[in-house]
Amino acid sequence: MAKSNAGDPSLRSGLALISRRLLWTIALGIAGVIIVTWRMEALPAHVVVINQSGEMLTNVVIATDRRIELGAISNGETRSVSLEPAESVNLIYRTASSRIGTLAR
Repeated sequence: MAKSNAGDPSLRSGLALISRRLLWTIALGIAGVIIVTWRMEALPAHVVVINQSGEMLTNVVIATDRRIELGAISNGETRSVSLEPAESVNLIYRTASSRIGTLAR
């Protein structure tokens, strides 16, 4: 008959140690993912508006939970702004040729 190692205390403590290490590794990994996700949600967004339309944009506004007025942006000009996290971001502008544009996320 084959002898079973189930009663050997050194074998049981070795398996329990491996299980605890694996459990701690999984728990730390899950905690790390939750913390990184939570931190990324709280970071501000950086929006850069680059006018490549060939004409001046007037009354440029970025609308989220609040309105941020960027004013007029000449052709080839760039404006940058930091935004707090929001559900949606809208870019509202006018051009010299009486067009009104709205870009929504």
